[in-house]
Amino acid sequence: MAEELPAVDLITQIQDHLNDLCAMFFNFAGSLQRDAAAVAVGEEQVPDQPVGVPKHDIKAMATQIVQASKQLDELICQLPELSLTEGQQLDKISRVKSASESQGQELREAVQLAEGRLALVQDMFAALADEVLEFAGD
Repeated sequence: MAEELPAVDLITQIQDHLNDLCAMFFNFAGSLQRDAAAVAVGEEQVPDQPVGVPKHDIKAMATQIVQASKQLDELICQLPELSLTEGQQLDKISRVKSASESQGQELREAVQLAEGRLALVQDMFAALADEVLEFAGD
């Protein structure tokens, strides 16, 4: 991938590729189990069956998994390097959380103020509507 993606888009692509890879593992393992030839347990005889999964199918499945893994590795390599230590990262997370809580409180206060103003405007509108109705009734 030639173009540099924002980290969020890159994370989304990594998640999508990982989901695809997991789906491949799930589907391929299911196919192999479903189509595999029966194996005898103990001394019992297994009736002749057609050969299980053809080797070329297994090879194709393996190739798809390897290609998907390589694409995932390429995306992971595009992630920015972490230049902070674990302690610095925790401090940064703490500062971001604190700022988020502060902004959340500011937003809650703004909402309360707006709700108060809305109630006042609604009361004024109701009073004006009552006066107009009284005036129209006279």
